[in-house]
Amino acid sequence: MNTPTATFHDIWAGPVPAHVVAFKTTRKGERVVRYRWQRVDGNHCCSVVYLTPAAAAAAKRRDARFSNVVA
Repeated sequence: MNTPTATFHDIWAGPVPAHVVAFKTTRKGERVVRYRWQRVDGNHCCSVVYLTPAAAAAAKRRDARFSNVVA
């Protein structure tokens, strides 16, 4: 699986590389893997949680703050 990458256009920092990171959380008593976008410097760039990396990439193709989305 390739990790989706993109350029996030931060209001203060300008264009910053970003990628999808996986994290584990508990859902109805089960440990599950979810995905979110994160800047490469470790700061967050989106608070939305996605079920798959493909869904994360598809959503950011429609987001004006992201460009060059590669899944």
